[in-house]
This record gives sequence, C-alpha cells and structure tokens, in this order.
Amino acid sequence: MLIALADAVVSELNAGSWGLAFTAARALRPRLKLEDLGALRVTVIPRGMTMAALTRGSAIRTQTVEISVMQRVSAAVPATEEAAVEALVALMEELANAFKPPYVVDGAGHAVVTDVALAADKPFVEEHLDEAGLFNGSLVLTFREAAL
Repeated sequence: MLIALADAVVSELNAGSWGLAFTAARALRPRLKLEDLGALRVTVIPRGMTMAALTRGSAIRTQTVEISVMQRVSAAVPATEEAAVEALVALMEELANAFKPPYVVDGAGHAVVTDVALAADKPFVEEHLDEAGLFNGSLVLTFREAAL
C-alpha cells in the first residue's frame, strides 16, 4: 500500500506543470552520486506507515512519503547560485501547495486526506549547499485514512 501511494504521488508530480521541468521517480533507497546531480532530480521515497486504533472496530492508517528535490548548483558565480537556489525553493513551495490539505487521493476507493510538512525549518540543507554545491530539499507528505 505504501509503495502504491508513492507511485500515485509520482504520477501526480509527472502530470503536473511546474516552474522547473523534471520527471519524478520512486526509489526505496535513493543512491545518487554528486556528479549525476547536474540535472534536477525529484525522487519520491516511501518512508513509513503506522496504524492506531480509533475504536474497537476501526483504526487510522498514517503513511509517510518524502519528496526529495536535488540539484547541483554552481557557486562559481554567487548571483547565479542564488538565482538557482531561489528557483528550487520556489519549486518546493509549488510542490507543497499542490499537496496542501484537504488533498484527496482515490486509492482503492478510499478517501485520503493529507497533511503536508516541510522536513526541516528550512526548505533545504544549507550544509550540503555550502560544502558540495548541492541543493537538497525535501517535503514530507503525511497521508491519513480511516481503516476498517
């Protein structure tokens, strides 16, 4: 179920129109090399699932999917790096807005409402940008549905 949900998120991303062009892919364990990140990479990663009882006969299923946005940016020209980072942050905002609650996914006849949270206080990891020239941002999508 979690992998099917991640695949549905990939389909949604690939069907959308975004400020920066990309083709999203699902990966259980993304293994990317820095030299392969010259092009924008959007990866959907199934992260986890929990089940909590609501009543004796019902429960709530919570599934977590991460959208990772990575691209190497050039620090050789600071203005160019700043513009690239701004465009990637804008993409992160677009993605967050696309999945904002109440977002409904029709999977196997279930209505699923999502909560969307940024993975950190900032939309990207500054250390990765400073040390490797890598924009590394992620959004965490939390899907909750009643499970009978």
